[in-house]
Amino acid sequence: MKKTLTQISILGASLVPFFATAQAAFVTINNIINQVGTIISRLIPITFALGILFFIYGLAKFIFSAGDPEAHESGRNVMIWGLVALFVMASMYGIIQLASTTLGISNTGTIPIPRYNF
Repeated sequence: MKKTLTQISILGASLVPFFATAQAAFVTINNIINQVGTIISRLIPITFALGILFFIYGLAKFIFSAGDPEAHESGRNVMIWGLVALFVMASMYGIIQLASTTLGISNTGTIPIPRYNF
């Protein structure tokens, strides 16, 4: 029992510097969240462009394989899946914008840290 209490007290004493610099940890977490948000916001137009290119590839495959029914069907399937991908991406973008507008979430990139006054 005494050994367990000693271990707990050593663990608690070793965590004191962590709690003392807790504010600095929140700043680091904010920076990480902002960086991830920046990366995601830059990837969204790229994924839309890839979806459009996928659809155009299917359209070209559909048009240039007019004599081969199997390749014609394959091009049609690529076009359909390209449209489905574009629809899903646009829907998710719209749902996120609707939710952020409804909940009053701004797109400033800063996250307010809750403060407690004792």
